[in-house]
Amino acid sequence: MPSRRFIAAVVAIGGMQLLATMDSTVAIVALPRIQDELSLSDAGRSWVITAYVLTFGGLMLLGGRLGDVIGRKRTFIVGVALFTIASVLCGLAWNEATLVTARLLQGVGAAIASPTALALIATTFPKGPARNAATAIFAAMTGIGSVLGLIVGGALTEVSWRWAFLINVPIGLLMIHLARRTLRETHRERLKLDATGAILATLGCTAAVFTFSMGPEAGWLSPLTLGSAAAAIAAFI
Repeated sequence: MPSRRFIAAVVAIGGMQLLATMDSTVAIVALPRIQDELSLSDAGRSWVITAYVLTFGGLMLLGGRLGDVIGRKRTFIVGVALFTIASVLCGLAWNEATLVTARLLQGVGAAIASPTALALIATTFPKGPARNAATAIFAAMTGIGSVLGLIVGGALTEVSWRWAFLINVPIGLLMIHLARRTLRETHRERLKLDATGAILATLGCTAAVFTFSMGPEAGWLSPLTLGSAAAAIAAFI
């Protein structure tokens, strides 16, 4: 029978992966209500989804390396805390700009916590059935989160789209509490942190998406579109 410590550690690690993937689909379901209330532009509608995906995917390598440098437990807690704070900002957003900014921060938090969570499995659980079970649960959370996001997002949006984001707050606080009590800290490694490369890659992707989002609205030859296209090329070079 699994120990209390095993269950608590799995909830902390697997729970973050569940939230990170769930929030990719929650926003899709809630988007029509968000657009009606905040009067989102067509570009803003796209950015509510894209902002999260860009920072989440673009900064994952940096998040994993950060865990190696300053300690994985510490990094994981910082990532979960940032994700939770950003969820509060999403739920309280009063216009398009604040919501998109909060979604960017959510992605950063997920990018810090998610790769670190996977690495923590190896340091928290001994080799054998316990580690195998924890790894399987962590992997399952990705698929479950995507489906659950559609269900939870639809149910909570019937009350208010804001609850689709605010529901993350008590869960995030619980995970921080469990992580502090059950996860084991790792030794810091003296590695070079390629923050510049990761940030440039994310900025390049962001500028490219911005170009294709604003092109039809502002015109493909407008200074704004051409400027963002030039910024994307410069970041990738």
